[in-house]
Amino acid sequence: MTTAYHSQYWAHALTLRGATGTIEALSRSIAGARVDLNPHQVDAALFTIRSPLTKGVILADEVGLGKTIEAGIVIAQRWVEHIWMGVIVVTEKYSRRIDDIRKTVAHTKFLSLELLLGPLHKLDLLGIGWVIVIGESGPGARPMLEEWVIDIRDQGHKVWAPFFFKQWVGVNKKIAGRILEGRKCDEMPVAWAESGV
Repeated sequence: MTTAYHSQYWAHALTLRGATGTIEALSRSIAGARVDLNPHQVDAALFTIRSPLTKGVILADEVGLGKTIEAGIVIAQRWVEHIWMGVIVVTEKYSRRIDDIRKTVAHTKFLSLELLLGPLHKLDLLGIGWVIVIGESGPGARPMLEEWVIDIRDQGHKVWAPFFFKQWVGVNKKIAGRILEGRKCDEMPVAWAESGV
């Protein structure tokens, strides 16, 4: 049997689990909701999320589109704003992965050019939010030429993509260092800078 005290206790306990107005609180509310989805509701939600013109979501009272579905769209949109997704490209053979990452809904798309085994001329970096170059480390590490790294940095700068150079090739990455043309390249995406981390 539930008394008024129990009801008040559970209401308070649920309130403490998350502040109102937060995405977490909204997520919990929607997770427990039961809604019969119609195909047009799913299509509307997917269209809104995938649209390149959408900067956010406006909740509206449309016929056939319940508030739960609209709130789900908001959650998906807010979730996407925090996704970072990257691909590894080691040679031009794998540069097609850049097109794959560009097609995702990730907020920040980045390239990790690890174990750089050759030059990567003519990279299409439009829509890429961060370019990272990392030389191979450990015994048997293969060489990486400075001209390859400089070329990648310059390609990124032409499209305003921040460039981060992690390390030169070597058995000991601390000894190999990370200086390129007399300085460290520690550029970070705008999303990172705005996060205050």
